[in-house]
Amino acid sequence: MLLAESAGGNACEMQFQAVDLTTSPARLSPVFGNCSPDVQVRIRAGALHVTTGGYTGRPSAGSPKISGETVVFGDGKFTPAR
Repeated sequence: MLLAESAGGNACEMQFQAVDLTTSPARLSPVFGNCSPDVQVRIRAGALHVTTGGYTGRPSAGSPKISGETVVFGDGKFTPAR
């Protein structure tokens, strides 16, 4: 399961956490994401693959563009995809 988290501010629109409900107790990933609400989610070989889009928080304030990232959560392990 993928949880979307928003603090309600405009500096960072969205971050995520993954929950593995196949284990007891359930396992929760660290918070991840680059603040982009643009996300693609896939299941491959029983693992959750989440890819976020690039993000620029406030271009008018000179915010740098942050590259997207892909993370994998499966078997209770959370790793950046290579």
